[in-house]
Amino acid sequence: MRKEAGRSDAHLTNAEIQKVMGCEKSKASRISSSLNRELQEKGYMTMCGKVPIKYFAERFGFDVEDLREILGKNLITKP
Repeated sequence: MRKEAGRSDAHLTNAEIQKVMGCEKSKASRISSSLNRELQEKGYMTMCGKVPIKYFAERFGFDVEDLREILGKNLITKP
């Protein structure tokens, strides 16, 4: 199976955050921006519009397995 260019299963996109949280596109964008800002303050580099799955799960109280089921895909949780 070919992987889409630029696609990482270790990160959630804004569209996936929108699906998981059941929110509007703008709210998903604010969530990813906020989480990325927190990570930057801790010294991590981030990607605009994407959030590490593990960090998202930790901050919102999800289990990574639950996210996998919601999104219907295999998620990578280790680099």
